[in-house]
Order: sequence, then C-alpha cells, then structure tokens
Amino acid sequence: MKKAKARKVANSGIPEINLDIPESDKTTKAWNKIPWAKIQRKIFKLQKRIYQAAKSGQKAKARRLQKLLLKSYYAKLLATRKVTQDNQGKNTAGIDGVKSVKPQDRFKLAEKLVGLGVNRATI
Repeated sequence: MKKAKARKVANSGIPEINLDIPESDKTTKAWNKIPWAKIQRKIFKLQKRIYQAAKSGQKAKARRLQKLLLKSYYAKLLATRKVTQDNQGKNTAGIDGVKSVKPQDRFKLAEKLVGLGVNRATI
C-alpha cells in the first residue's frame, strides 16, 4: 500500500494534524477526520481580519493577510470541500467531464491549488 507524504500545517493557529493520505479506502476516513468546523472558523476569522484592515485603510496589512489566505493549506482544503461536496453543482460534470470526486482525488486537488496572486484593485 502506497502512502503519500504527511501534510503538516504550521503557523495557522490550528493544532497540527497529521494528514496521512493513503491511497485506499482509508482516505475517506482521513477526509472525514479533518476538523471542518474549526477550519471554517479560522478561515472566517482571517477573512474578517482582511476586511477590517481594508476598511481601516491598512492596505499593506490587508495584502499580507490576503497572501496568507491564498497560501493557506486549510483554505485550499476548505475550497476543495465546498466545490466537491457542498456546492449544488457537485454532480454536474465540468470541462473535464468528471462528475464525482473521490476523497483521494480531493486531497490531490487541494495540493494542486495555487494562489494566483492578490488582486490589488479590490483594496
């Protein structure tokens, strides 16, 4: 049985969890084991900090926080979850023709996500 690297998250304020990603049925358990409520709270707090910094005119701080959000592994996991599980169009095939995504593919999708940069026009 082949295992992928364990993903460790640093400096996110969330206790580190070891996300062993085995390529078998155990992946579903690993995906469901992720503390989604805690991740959603942390991401929301970061988004709130971005909003408050932009509102108070602290552009540099807002950009720095946006970069942090874009690079956050937990934000990528949450985005992947929303698109593959929570979204109404989850059963609609995209341009690649794939309708459903298995948990091991969800981990791979989260790993592939890359921040495209900060849109400075929004600040």
